[in-house]
Amino acid sequence: MQKRLARSFLAVIFLATSLPGCLFPKYEERIVEKDAVPELPHFARGRDKICVIPVDGVLLTREPEGSVWGPEQGLLERVTRDLRRAAQDPDVKAAVLKIDSPGGEVTAAELLRVEVLRFRASDKPLVAYFEGVAASGGYYLAAPADRILMHPTALTGSIGVIAVFPNVAGLMGKLGIDATVVKSGPMKDAGSPLHAMRPEEERVFQALIDDMYERFLKVVVDGRKGMTAEGLKPIADGRVYTSAQAIEYKLVDEIATFEKAILAAAKLAGLPEGEGVRAFRYELESPGLVIHLARAQAAPHREDAPTAQLTLNAPAPLFKKPGFWYLWWPGAGN
Repeated sequence: MQKRLARSFLAVIFLATSLPGCLFPKYEERIVEKDAVPELPHFARGRDKICVIPVDGVLLTREPEGSVWGPEQGLLERVTRDLRRAAQDPDVKAAVLKIDSPGGEVTAAELLRVEVLRFRASDKPLVAYFEGVAASGGYYLAAPADRILMHPTALTGSIGVIAVFPNVAGLMGKLGIDATVVKSGPMKDAGSPLHAMRPEEERVFQALIDDMYERFLKVVVDGRKGMTAEGLKPIADGRVYTSAQAIEYKLVDEIATFEKAILAAAKLAGLPEGEGVRAFRYELESPGLVIHLARAQAAPHREDAPTAQLTLNAPAPLFKKPGFWYLWWPGAGN
């Protein structure tokens, strides 16, 4: 009996993965609303909605697009989707950005900041809440929020820009390896790992870093009421700060719990005092196993699709591709 059931199950799986279009209708991804604070059930009863949008992880413009279960949304795509959806939903009265990110690519942080500004243009309040680490690019995209609240044990700050240029010339020399570079101009191989950085190259990159740094300062000054460039520069040297220090330097408005962040958003939205709000988050509806298998089988093959491998859970993108980063990573220094 058990062998017969096993054979039947395998037959169903085979048909599901071989003929997904025949056996099943095309799976349409649906966005559903999930309880954002299950440990606080009173936030699931209210009629007025507060959208909680998690921003967790390194900010990247391009992330792995799939797994064994099929396509997945990256952080940038998901946060953009949530902000736009919340802005268009008339039942959403305010939003809370729940940030736990060391930052990331300069462009990724800027793209998300633009989405934050677009949400604010909908005249709905936005509260940023720092939990864990909300540093560098994590702070950059939060600067335009109406209020910034921070968990007592969180870290923030790291206002600045970083770029890392590895130099393997010495190692190549020890291994007896040489390389010939043919280039159209003297700066075409600037920053190459095949040679030590020349002074003129360093000046060029430093000018780029300085320009992006000034942009970071302007974003913070524009976003934080009462903040001036003169007051910001002395504390914007790349270091991170505790919640008490962040309050002292006016980088955040209040040290609070996540529950207070939701209540602060409700208050800014003019909702009645108390806990009669519904805090929720958007989530892609999870399909069943058979649909997962059908989607995986039907998805087009990509040569650059990610493969299962053991990787270090650190902001390794610094070394994966050249770029400039609003990122806090202590291991990147000399």
